[in-house]
Amino acid sequence: MLILTDSNDLGDKRLSPDEGVVKLKEQITAQRAPDRLIKQDELENVEMSLGHPLPWQELCRRIKQLNHSLIVCEGGYPGAMQVRAEVAATPEEPSGTKYVTGFMKDVLSEFDSVTQKDQWGVAKRVNRGWRTAIMDIVLKGYATKAQADKIMGEALGQRAWRWEQRMQGR
Repeated sequence: MLILTDSNDLGDKRLSPDEGVVKLKEQITAQRAPDRLIKQDELENVEMSLGHPLPWQELCRRIKQLNHSLIVCEGGYPGAMQVRAEVAATPEEPSGTKYVTGFMKDVLSEFDSVTQKDQWGVAKRVNRGWRTAIMDIVLKGYATKAQADKIMGEALGQRAWRWEQRMQGR
Protein backbone atom coordinates (compact mmCIF):
# COMPACT_ATOMS: atom_id res chain seq x y z
CA MET A 1 0.00 0.00 0.00
CA LEU A 2 1.33 3.40 -1.00
CA ILE A 3 0.63 6.35 1.31
CA LEU A 4 0.83 9.80 -0.22
CA THR A 5 1.28 12.61 2.20
CA ASP A 6 -0.44 15.91 1.61
CA SER A 7 1.87 18.89 2.09
CA ASN A 8 -1.02 20.74 3.79
CA ASP A 9 -0.99 18.13 6.57
CA LEU A 10 2.69 18.66 7.31
CA GLY A 11 4.51 21.33 9.26
CA ASP A 12 3.18 24.79 10.10
CA LYS A 13 0.47 24.82 7.42
CA ARG A 14 -1.87 22.79 9.62
CA LEU A 15 -3.42 24.80 12.48
CA SER A 16 -4.72 23.44 15.73
CA PRO A 17 -8.49 23.91 16.21
CA ASP A 18 -7.85 26.81 18.61
CA GLU A 19 -5.50 28.49 16.17
CA GLY A 20 -8.03 27.96 13.37
CA VAL A 21 -10.73 29.72 15.38
CA VAL A 22 -8.41 32.65 16.15
CA LYS A 23 -7.49 32.95 12.45
CA LEU A 24 -11.16 32.89 11.44
CA LYS A 25 -12.06 35.54 14.02
CA GLU A 26 -9.27 37.78 12.72
CA GLN A 27 -10.58 37.39 9.17
CA ILE A 28 -14.15 38.23 10.18
CA THR A 29 -12.98 41.22 12.24
CA ALA A 30 -11.09 42.52 9.19
CA GLN A 31 -14.16 41.98 6.97
CA ARG A 32 -16.39 43.89 9.42
CA ALA A 33 -13.92 46.77 9.92
CA PRO A 34 -15.54 48.91 7.16
CA ASP A 35 -18.84 48.69 9.09
CA ARG A 36 -17.33 50.50 12.09
CA LEU A 37 -18.36 54.13 12.51
CA ILE A 38 -15.89 56.88 11.67
CA LYS A 39 -13.71 57.36 14.76
CA GLN A 40 -15.84 54.81 16.63
CA ASP A 41 -13.22 54.52 19.39
CA GLU A 42 -13.94 58.16 20.23
CA LEU A 43 -17.70 57.48 20.26
CA GLU A 44 -17.17 54.61 22.70
CA ASN A 45 -15.84 57.05 25.30
CA VAL A 46 -19.17 57.81 26.98
CA GLU A 47 -17.65 60.37 29.36
CA MET A 48 -16.38 62.39 26.40
CA SER A 49 -19.89 62.45 24.91
CA LEU A 50 -21.53 64.06 27.95
CA GLY A 51 -20.58 67.66 27.15
CA HIS A 52 -23.49 69.67 28.56
CA PRO A 53 -26.25 67.15 29.41
CA LEU A 54 -29.79 68.36 28.79
CA PRO A 55 -33.12 66.99 30.10
CA TRP A 56 -35.47 66.01 27.28
CA GLN A 57 -38.10 68.54 28.42
CA GLU A 58 -35.60 71.38 28.02
CA LEU A 59 -34.65 70.10 24.57
CA CYS A 60 -38.34 70.18 23.58
CA ARG A 61 -38.60 73.80 24.77
CA ARG A 62 -35.48 74.85 22.87
CA ILE A 63 -36.59 73.10 19.69
CA LYS A 64 -39.79 75.17 19.79
CA GLN A 65 -37.59 78.27 20.22
CA LEU A 66 -35.60 77.27 17.14
CA ASN A 67 -38.73 76.90 15.02
CA HIS A 68 -42.14 77.37 16.61
CA SER A 69 -43.86 75.57 13.69
CA LEU A 70 -42.15 72.26 14.52
CA ILE A 71 -44.32 69.75 16.35
CA VAL A 72 -42.74 67.89 19.27
CA CYS A 73 -44.78 64.83 20.24
CA GLU A 74 -44.62 61.27 21.56
CA GLY A 75 -42.42 58.98 19.47
CA GLY A 76 -43.21 55.76 17.70
CA TYR A 77 -42.19 53.59 20.66
CA PRO A 78 -42.25 53.95 24.44
CA GLY A 79 -39.85 56.45 25.92
CA ALA A 80 -39.22 58.27 22.64
CA MET A 81 -40.06 61.73 21.36
CA GLN A 82 -40.27 62.86 17.76
CA VAL A 83 -40.10 66.17 15.98
CA ARG A 84 -42.39 66.61 12.98
CA ALA A 85 -42.94 69.40 10.47
CA GLU A 86 -46.22 70.33 8.84
CA VAL A 87 -46.48 69.46 5.14
CA ALA A 88 -49.32 69.19 2.65
CA ALA A 89 -51.18 65.90 3.07
CA THR A 90 -50.11 63.35 0.44
CA PRO A 91 -50.56 59.60 0.04
CA GLU A 92 -47.04 59.18 1.49
CA GLU A 93 -47.76 61.56 4.41
CA PRO A 94 -51.54 61.37 4.97
CA SER A 95 -51.17 62.94 8.44
CA GLY A 96 -49.95 66.21 6.96
CA THR A 97 -46.73 66.02 8.98
CA LYS A 98 -43.26 64.76 8.18
CA TYR A 99 -40.70 63.19 10.55
CA VAL A 100 -37.67 65.42 11.16
CA THR A 101 -35.80 63.81 14.07
CA GLY A 102 -36.26 61.99 17.33
CA PHE A 103 -34.71 61.41 20.75
CA MET A 104 -35.30 59.51 23.96
CA LYS A 105 -37.11 60.83 27.04
CA ASP A 106 -34.04 60.99 29.22
CA VAL A 107 -31.25 63.30 30.23
CA LEU A 108 -29.42 63.50 26.91
CA SER A 109 -25.68 63.81 26.53
CA GLU A 110 -24.53 66.54 24.18
CA PHE A 111 -22.96 64.15 21.68
CA ASP A 112 -23.68 60.61 20.46
CA SER A 113 -22.06 57.62 22.13
CA VAL A 114 -21.71 53.94 21.32
CA THR A 115 -22.96 51.89 24.26
CA GLN A 116 -23.03 48.41 22.71
CA LYS A 117 -20.86 46.62 20.17
CA ASP A 118 -21.25 43.25 18.53
CA GLN A 119 -18.57 40.60 18.97
CA TRP A 120 -16.66 42.04 15.98
CA GLY A 121 -16.43 45.55 17.42
CA VAL A 122 -19.12 47.10 15.21
CA ALA A 123 -21.49 49.56 16.91
CA LYS A 124 -24.77 47.87 17.80
CA ARG A 125 -26.39 50.65 19.84
CA VAL A 126 -25.73 54.36 19.48
CA ASN A 127 -27.30 56.73 22.00
CA ARG A 128 -28.18 59.96 20.25
CA GLY A 129 -27.05 63.16 21.86
CA TRP A 130 -29.19 66.29 21.80
CA ARG A 131 -26.83 67.94 19.34
CA THR A 132 -27.65 65.25 16.76
CA ALA A 133 -31.35 66.09 17.01
CA ILE A 134 -30.54 69.78 16.51
CA MET A 135 -28.23 68.87 13.61
CA ASP A 136 -31.09 67.03 11.89
CA ILE A 137 -33.29 70.12 12.23
CA VAL A 138 -30.60 72.38 10.75
CA LEU A 139 -29.62 69.98 7.94
CA LYS A 140 -33.26 69.60 6.90
CA GLY A 141 -33.65 73.37 6.68
CA TYR A 142 -35.90 74.07 9.68
CA ALA A 143 -33.29 76.29 11.38
CA THR A 144 -29.85 77.73 10.71
CA LYS A 145 -26.57 76.98 12.43
CA ALA A 146 -26.50 80.57 13.72
CA GLN A 147 -29.94 80.08 15.33
CA ALA A 148 -28.84 76.75 16.81
CA ASP A 149 -25.63 78.26 18.22
CA LYS A 150 -27.60 81.15 19.73
CA ILE A 151 -30.24 78.98 21.41
CA MET A 152 -28.20 75.86 22.23
CA GLY A 153 -24.74 77.40 22.67
CA GLU A 154 -21.68 76.73 20.56
CA ALA A 155 -20.23 73.23 20.46
CA LEU A 156 -17.07 73.05 22.55
CA GLY A 157 -14.69 70.31 23.60
CA GLN A 158 -13.08 67.35 21.89
CA ARG A 159 -16.26 66.21 20.13
CA ALA A 160 -17.14 69.62 18.69
CA TRP A 161 -15.27 68.82 15.45
CA ARG A 162 -18.10 66.47 14.37
CA TRP A 163 -20.69 69.23 14.77
CA GLU A 164 -18.54 71.81 13.00
CA GLN A 165 -17.72 69.42 10.16
CA ARG A 166 -21.39 68.64 9.46
CA MET A 167 -22.48 72.26 9.87
CA GLN A 168 -20.00 73.82 7.43
CA GLY A 169 -21.83 76.22 5.14
CA ARG A 170 -25.12 76.07 7.06
